Amino acid sequence: MQSGTRGINTLRIYSPAKQAQDHDPQGQHIRPWVPEIGTAVYTPQIVDERTAVAAAKDHLYGLRRTDEAHAEGDAIQHQHGSRKSGVPPTTTPKRRTRAAPDGQGQLF
Repeated sequence: MQSGTRGINTLRIYSPAKQAQDHDPQGQHIRPWVPEIGTAVYTPQIVDERTAVAAAKDHLYGLRRTDEAHAEGDAIQHQHGSRKSGVPPTTTPKRRTRAAPDGQGQLF
């Protein structure tokens, strides 16, 4: 779902810069892996995230418009989708039986 490979969910493309700011504003987790972060040696951003996200979404939405993706999406919806969406249940509901209270027999 998070990778955008299933057609029944919205695309989620996370911004590494936003996630770092939200979850590691002091850089405590990142610094052991990228010690130069926050120093003059650190290379400025080389990828424009907005352009990259727009290109990725265009590509993924283009793939979703294919007949193959629609067939796969239908199969996934049938298997895992909400029953509220109008997809019929895949199994017959089992009839629930109540346990008889102590000291009483079953009528049926």
